[in-house]
Amino acid sequence: MLCKYVLTVDSISYDIPKSCIQNWDEIKFSRKRSGLEGITRTFTSKFQFVGEAYDLILEEYLSKYLASNASISVYTITDSHTYDEFFSCRLDFGSLTYDGNTVSINSIDDSVANIIKANKGTQYEYSVDELKDEARLYYDRLSYGKFKVD
Repeated sequence: MLCKYVLTVDSISYDIPKSCIQNWDEIKFSRKRSGLEGITRTFTSKFQFVGEAYDLILEEYLSKYLASNASISVYTITDSHTYDEFFSCRLDFGSLTYDGNTVSINSIDDSVANIIKANKGTQYEYSVDELKDEARLYYDRLSYGKFKVD
């Protein structure tokens, strides 16, 4: 399968070769549906960037620290010789570690399913006064199909 790898750092996209992701053969990507929330994405290990990608990510991290913004996207080629996005994920700069030539960083699953799952136990309080309609609604004589309900 022909792929294109795009590293986006601070809203600037860079096409990077596969060789910039040192452990690409070890990374496994899966999608899983665990409930009604939706599909979650998981990766088996951290991304390890070297070369040009190492320089880009490390420069972003050293200048902005945890406010850094980067993502990795993988595109696959179609029958019409165009690229479609296979997956994309943001990178978690809170998990970044680096040595002389390798940056290791986790990805963030910011899918809707994960956001719903993370906020599942959150209770919200709403003031009834704020929700009250200005006009009073009367619910007498609602019709249901052919029958009239009193």
